[in-house]
Amino acid sequence: MKKENKKKNFDIYKLVIPSLFLIIILLIILLIKVYNQKDNNANVYNDKTNYNISDRIDTSSIKIDQEKALEIALKDLKMKQNEIFDLDIELENKYGSVVYEVSFNSGIHEYEYYIDATTGKILHSFKEIDY
Repeated sequence: MKKENKKKNFDIYKLVIPSLFLIIILLIILLIKVYNQKDNNANVYNDKTNYNISDRIDTSSIKIDQEKALEIALKDLKMKQNEIFDLDIELENKYGSVVYEVSFNSGIHEYEYYIDATTGKILHSFKEIDY
């Protein structure tokens, strides 16, 4: 009789342990889905926020175009346009002005310039090693 009890206990463990393992896996999957859903909602909110901010840029004061902003950044670095890659130019509200954010790579460095869209003055610039 004791052997039968041990066998029944062993059979119960064979069922309980895999069931618990399955429940844990399902809970992990559920948590991952909930976490990803929160991230997706945050991205939608940020997209709307960014969209609204770009709507509020007063373009009436802009005196220089994107090409001139790039020319100013390259002149500061004594570079030519054929020496750069991954160029990105965006119009933003920063430093209390409408500015062009000009970013690009050259060699192993990444450069970023903030150029006032009205005056053409360099408001901020930096260089970092791009890995």
